[in-house]
Amino acid sequence: MSAVESTSSPIRASLLLATLGVVFGDIGTSPIYTMNILFGRAGLPVEVVNVLGALSLIFWFLVLVVGVKYMFFVLSADNDGDGGVIALATLLRRRSRRARSLALLLGVVASAMLIGDGLLTPAISVLSALQGLGLVAPDLADVVPELTVLVLIALCAIQHRGTARVGKLFGPVMLAWFLILGGTGVDWILKVPGVLAALDPRYAFWFFQDNGWTGFLALGIVFLVVTGSEALYADLGHFGRRPIQLSWLFLVWPALMLNYPGQGALLLSAPEHPGNSFFGMVSGHWLIGLIGIATLATVIASQAIISGLFSLFRQISELDYYPPLRVRHTSASQAGQIYIGSINWLLIMLTWHWGQNRPRQGQQRAAPLLNDFVASEAVQSAARSPASAIFLTRTAHHVPQSLLYNFRHSQVLHRETYVLQVEIEDAPRVRYEL
Repeated sequence: MSAVESTSSPIRASLLLATLGVVFGDIGTSPIYTMNILFGRAGLPVEVVNVLGALSLIFWFLVLVVGVKYMFFVLSADNDGDGGVIALATLLRRRSRRARSLALLLGVVASAMLIGDGLLTPAISVLSALQGLGLVAPDLADVVPELTVLVLIALCAIQHRGTARVGKLFGPVMLAWFLILGGTGVDWILKVPGVLAALDPRYAFWFFQDNGWTGFLALGIVFLVVTGSEALYADLGHFGRRPIQLSWLFLVWPALMLNYPGQGALLLSAPEHPGNSFFGMVSGHWLIGLIGIATLATVIASQAIISGLFSLFRQISELDYYPPLRVRHTSASQAGQIYIGSINWLLIMLTWHWGQNRPRQGQQRAAPLLNDFVASEAVQSAARSPASAIFLTRTAHHVPQSLLYNFRHSQVLHRETYVLQVEIEDAPRVRYEL
């Protein structure tokens, strides 16, 4: 039993709220775009068999993948309280000596996939919610990308406060979000109660029977409803197993199971809304409020993947598959609550560019001009070695740092010294020209 799970009942109640703000953000915001993609961008016809079949797939995906696989089996596979694919690979290595290399290799590959998800999910999630502004004021659609960037920068800026504090900050918002998901779903289910027939798994079979290969491709879109499941497992070390399981069973899962059929009911009663079935569930001033809280919810969805990556990178660093990281523990009682600044800022991906430019600009300012260097008395009178050398540079105007350091250290130049400027073209091949 982890330290998190041995806490008293009042603390556990706060943890339940915090898990909503960190763990379930990604899964909880999938209703914003999943049905819209299926019946909007993917062009799936709004017919009874398609709507009920898609809802049946969604229902059983959530039951089997999240409810059975992750909640019942995967969350039980913790490595001293830590979760994630690396923790799972470590457990496999302990059980089977023969499978050590293979288990760790699979863990690293799965980690790379999660990292890719972490780089993409925050931007896509926030962008999908802010695009709802175009339904209220079409002129705002042009500034959605800029607003998305500002929101994500603000999110990363508060990560240093710690997972628990961020969770407590976001928890009440996600509580309201899941209540809204359930409430709007109930409203439409009461209007079209026949949509609950989708709980019958035969509709999933009839969906594939009627759509063939198209239905199989649609399965990839349906998989969006369980995005964030791996981040859920990776966040195990932050909160423990029981708070995650209880939050899922008594709030998150019921809310999702009401909202998706609610969108299906809207599609069956108003087929003209295939492209915005989520935001089409409300109208008037309620639409503005829904867009606002949807934006906050997608910001919180990004939090789930960010905190999961903190745990992941700490584990792969401890296994010597990544350089040592400066890990800051943000809780005095829970070892799993950590903050890794380098990973946090590696996610908007600007720090690498900034970090490379700063020393490069300083080196260029300190380096003498190439013509002045060649004409200087020190170079003209320097001893020569009977060899040739080539120094690479990105600019032909300044002395390459490698040449400058070599000359200052040895006071010797090669008999023939070439400065080669390297230019990277935006093309797979370039013509060979002298």
